[in-house]
Amino acid sequence: MSTLTISLPEDAAAWLQENSVRTGRTADEFVLEQIKKARVDEDEKPWMKLAGCVSGPRDLSMREGFGER
Repeated sequence: MSTLTISLPEDAAAWLQENSVRTGRTADEFVLEQIKKARVDEDEKPWMKLAGCVSGPRDLSMREGFGER
């Protein structure tokens, strides 16, 4: 297993500590669980990698031939 050291803002560190105490798990367990969950969510929505990379009019109905009649 690899080791990762990160710096957290005070509010994030406090949130992590509170959740660790509340759930009875160590901060390591809590963070690892969240990483695993994020990986599963990513696998279930492979199209999300395309989010935000398409440009064009905000409302496609503004294109000629697609407006109200």
